[in-house]
Amino acid sequence: MSKLEKYSSYKKSGVEWLGEIPAGWELTRLGTKFKERKEKVSDKDYEPLSVTRNGIVPQFGMSPIN
Repeated sequence: MSKLEKYSSYKKSGVEWLGEIPAGWELTRLGTKFKERKEKVSDKDYEPLSVTRNGIVPQFGMSPIN
């Protein structure tokens, strides 16, 4: 594994368990970065999938998708 370089400066994150973050980073709630989609799609157009411990698999099979 390669060694990661340190950032030139850090700032307090304001979150106790997180500690300091690189000065150029913005700390936001994850929910502000995504938009809920309410449209539905047909399983004829998109294969139904499930997220499992073994990866993403078809809902009606058990072999992981790469």
